[in-house]
Amino acid sequence: MRVGWKTWSAYALVVGAGVAVFTVLPRFVSDRPIEDVEEVPGAPPSAVEAPEIVEAPADVPEPAPLPPVDSPVEVAPAGTDVSEDAFAAAMTEGLSALKNEDYAIAREAFERAKSLRPEAPEIASGLSQVEEGLRNRAIEGHRDRGLEHERLESWRAAEAEYDSALALDGSLRFAREGKKRNAARAILQEKLDFQIGHAERLSDARALEEASRLLDEASGVEEEGPKRRDAIAKLEALVASYSQPMELQIVSDTLTDVTLQRIGRLGKFDRRVVEVRPGRYVAVGSRAGFRDVRVEFKVEPGKPLAPIRVLCEEAI
Repeated sequence: MRVGWKTWSAYALVVGAGVAVFTVLPRFVSDRPIEDVEEVPGAPPSAVEAPEIVEAPADVPEPAPLPPVDSPVEVAPAGTDVSEDAFAAAMTEGLSALKNEDYAIAREAFERAKSLRPEAPEIASGLSQVEEGLRNRAIEGHRDRGLEHERLESWRAAEAEYDSALALDGSLRFAREGKKRNAARAILQEKLDFQIGHAERLSDARALEEASRLLDEASGVEEEGPKRRDAIAKLEALVASYSQPMELQIVSDTLTDVTLQRIGRLGKFDRRVVEVRPGRYVAVGSRAGFRDVRVEFKVEPGKPLAPIRVLCEEAI
């Protein structure tokens, strides 16, 4: 390491002072006039001797030339203590942020510490706790949102939240149970909505029986919410109305053979009343030497029907 100019200056001053002591001081003493010394009565005359001149030792080194004033001063690199202090400060900040569950700040602090001491084992531990904290926070978020979706009876949305929680930790019991529970409720709600949206199917005996079984299933599910309650009420009303037969009057000419699809052959008559459940129907009339006729009509719950005329009148 090069010696700084301040050090050289101090060294030169010390050497110069030494030279002055050994060269200038003896001359000054020898040239100085000797002061009269008062004789003490009865005492022998005193002899004043000049001080001995001591020459400067020949081996005193010449002072080294001072460096120029504008020469650069070399600064020593930062010591180990500076980086240690920075590392300790970063770790303290990270641990404090972890305690406060401020994981973003904790991660940044631990990464800063890692740049100072990459191999320090406590850094890996701190970053691991950050990741665990973030994962736990995400899981809590999925759980809370899942419960809120359940409250709103958004079963598929709740199922998706529990599924996301399981992607983070497949051992979560609440997520496994929540996913299974909401998948079943979603299927049930979708069946109810389908039956309500396709009420005409209930005119078929098998479809009506299917809807009746679905009502029994839906009524047996616990924690019934307003949406499911409303769907059950609507389907119950549809099942009741489609289960109630209605009178249908068919008018003919006693010459036309009449068949009512889904009911069967009615034969020849001039007027006949049959009981049918709500739904869509087709009446077909046939007569030898005449073109067949086809009459489509719809029986709606609670709505009276005008008589249906079925007779073959066009000769061929």
